[in-house]
This record gives sequence, structure tokens and C-alpha cells, in this order.
Amino acid sequence: MTKNPDSIPYNIWPAEALRLAEREAADSLGLTLFELMQRAGEAAFQLASGAYPASAHWLILCGHGNNGGDGYVVARLAQAAGRRVTLLAVESDSPLPEEAQAAREAWLNAGGVIHAATIPWPDDISLIIDGLLGTGLRSPPRDPVAALIHQANHHPAPVVALDIPSGLNAQTGATPGAVVQADHTLTFIALKPGLLTGKARDVVGQLHHHALGLERWLAGQSTPLTRFCAAHLADWLPPRRATSHKGDHGKLVIVGGDRGTAGAIRMCGEAALRSGAGLVRVLTHPENVAPIVTVRPELMVDELTSQTLKAALEWADVVAIGPGLGAARMGTQRPAHGGKF
Repeated sequence: MTKNPDSIPYNIWPAEALRLAEREAADSLGLTLFELMQRAGEAAFQLASGAYPASAHWLILCGHGNNGGDGYVVARLAQAAGRRVTLLAVESDSPLPEEAQAAREAWLNAGGVIHAATIPWPDDISLIIDGLLGTGLRSPPRDPVAALIHQANHHPAPVVALDIPSGLNAQTGATPGAVVQADHTLTFIALKPGLLTGKARDVVGQLHHHALGLERWLAGQSTPLTRFCAAHLADWLPPRRATSHKGDHGKLVIVGGDRGTAGAIRMCGEAALRSGAGLVRVLTHPENVAPIVTVRPELMVDELTSQTLKAALEWADVVAIGPGLGAARMGTQRPAHGGKF
């Protein structure tokens, strides 16, 4: 089991693609989807019991899908380990998925009890397990799910979310309605984009990952998305020769900074220098020139005109346009210029 920030996988799977690939992945190892669910529940139980070893009474919230199936597995394992378990299930007229139904029956066969989602919560709950909604979220959660989410968010007990906090879009990180504010989130098999984008940072808590034994299969797959972090910088910024100088390391032009918005382009220029750009030229509103040069004399700052832009484009290797440019006159005019860009 791995956790953020640097030990979680770099590859990110689109949520729908991962749902479609789960059966292929399981088949490749001779596993059933129910066995994967068992592994997910076991991983979640280990995380929750390790993070909160003194928690004696667990509240398990189970939705009407495979995320809820994971919750049934966690409930059974917690009860077997001596925890008191209260399980609330969201019912529906539609049948449970086969794997979730099997997990539900295993919970009942172990002596577990299923309570309606609307019952009052016991007073001594010490840990909440969120298994309400998974990666298939398409619209804002509705009652009774939304009501359970609000109640969990206002309860003092910590929350561990299974795969993704309920109410968070697994693809975009959007929160169209109520969303669980998790303290820990354990995502299964692979990272989903929504765990790292949009509103995710506000609701995921500490992010953990468990591949459920599918590491070898995952290693053989290609994905369109990759997570980058500081560990990659060593490859991007190799050591420089002791005899090199700034002219050997690229020339950047940054265009932006309308009247009164010098801060963005100044910070952009400074960041470029700190990141290794050799020479950085800033073209901006004339009122911004003196303030920027005063605090960052390393930057070559000039007024943005058609003439300065044309000359800068001929000089530059890379151009950045936009910081502080805005949508007023300066941001919408199209100065005449030529050159390689």
C-alpha cells in the first residue's frame, strides 16, 4: 500500500477506461471481480485499523453498487476483528451488482445486520467508512445519500473513503453536489484523474493507493495521463557545465502584465529564471517596466510594442504569453509582427 505524495503511481487512468479494464485485469491473473473486491476490502480494513487503532465502533455507509460491496467486506473484517460495527445501506429497486450482492450475503452470513440509511446514528461512533458512491458519479448525490454525506461531514469521527470520496467526480475532480470530506482516501488498482484535479485537494485527505495485486498487469499498460512531481526534475535539469553561462541555456520571452497587473508577469519571469532559463525578456505595459526592473534586475524588461515584440520573437527560443495580460485592450489587440513564431 502506498500513499501520497511521491510514492503513489505516476500513471493515471481515465475513470471509464479503468472500469472497463478491471475484468480484463482480473482475468489476466485468474481472479474474479469478487476476489478483487475482497482484496479491496482487506486493504481498506488494514488502512483504517492502522490509522485509527483505538476506534472501537465503526459506522459503514454502503451505497447500491460495488463501492458499497467494498464496504460490506470492510464491515465483515472489522466485526471479525472485534470492532463494533453499524452498517447503513442505501436500498434501491434495482438489483445490486453480482459482486456487491455476494459481499452483502457474506456480511449477513457472518451475523452482520443491515440498517436503513435513515436510522439515527449511535452516539459512540469513532470511525466512518464511506462506501456510498464510486467512480460512476454522473450527477449530484440525492437523498438519502446526500443526507448521509452531510451527516458524515458534520460528525466528529474521522472518515476513510473507499476508492474515492462520495460525490467527487472521478474524471474531473468536480463536486456537483454534496461530497464527503475524507481524512483518508484509499483508491484501488490505479489513480483516477479526479483524485488529483478540481476540488479533490479539499476533500480527499491523505491519498493512498493499493493495486490489489495487479501491479504486473498495470505495468504492461499504457495510459494517456501521467503524474509529475519533483522526482522528475533531475531528468529535466541535468547538471550544467562549470564553464557554461546564461546564453547557453535558452532564451525566453514573456508577454503580459497590463496596467496594474505587473505581479503575475514578474513572478512568471522570476520562476523562469529559478527553473533554469538562461535569458528572460519581459514585454509588458510601460508602467510596469520600472517596478519589475527594481525588484528583479536579472530580467530584461521592455515596453510591449509591435517593434519590441517582433525583435523579441526573432531572438527567443520559447515564448510565453498571458500572465497578467487580462481581457482589456492590451489583452485583445493584435500587434503586427513577423518572425519565426
